[in-house]
Amino acid sequence: MATIEKRLGDDGLLSYRAKVRLKGHATESATFEKITDARNWAKRIEADIKAGRHFGVSKRHTLAELLDSYEAAALSSLKSAKTMKRRLGVWRTLHGETLLSNLTPDVIAKARDKLLQTPKRWGGKARTAADVNRTLAALSSACTHAVKELGWLERNPLEKVTKGPESKGRVRFLSDDELPRFLKACRESANESLYLAVVLSLTTGGRQSEIMGLRWSQISLKARTAMLGDTKNGDARALPLSKDICELLEERRKVRSLIDDRVFPPNQGIK
Repeated sequence: MATIEKRLGDDGLLSYRAKVRLKGHATESATFEKITDARNWAKRIEADIKAGRHFGVSKRHTLAELLDSYEAAALSSLKSAKTMKRRLGVWRTLHGETLLSNLTPDVIAKARDKLLQTPKRWGGKARTAADVNRTLAALSSACTHAVKELGWLERNPLEKVTKGPESKGRVRFLSDDELPRFLKACRESANESLYLAVVLSLTTGGRQSEIMGLRWSQISLKARTAMLGDTKNGDARALPLSKDICELLEERRKVRSLIDDRVFPPNQGIK
């Protein structure tokens, strides 16, 4: 819906401010000396928005400005902030000076293909499809911020960009003969933490980061559970512990560190 406001300036001159408000779109406004110009502008902008031809505020901001805003607003709450910032840095290099109105699905798709053919800056290894997909996802998060929080974009251009197929990788399971030998080797290892860490992983299905970060305050030997409150998605979940695991943990607790609450302190980490 378009509205026209009559305004009287400090200099005594009359002007007309046109505003266009449409549901799902940022408000657009402009000021004119003549009411006919204000009406014509409002009519044109409203028609362009409805026809999907209007980018409005996206013509006034670059991708670098969006990334600055997104990083300031969201990175501090992300567990993977360092990785996210690194991936957003890729887009700063490729299209930091690009206006958001020019950041089209075609432009992003070409950047995606370029990334697949370019070695990483860190490590020097070739980028995989999975890494490129995560880099696209980082940009998508920033664009969602532009749509929902800033009103700089009408829709996320990543919605029309396809991701590359990822390799499923190699799935390897220990055979019935290998598992006892593997556990025996872990038990006989010079590292006293290895066997307990491996058995915990195998019996609970916990990720490596969860097992290595496990603290005694999270463990209830009476309830036979380990409560994880720092999971990947931020939700708490309980891992069931077997009787044998509880016995191993009970033995380890007798010699636990007095200055570190972790079950596997760094100075006793798994190598």
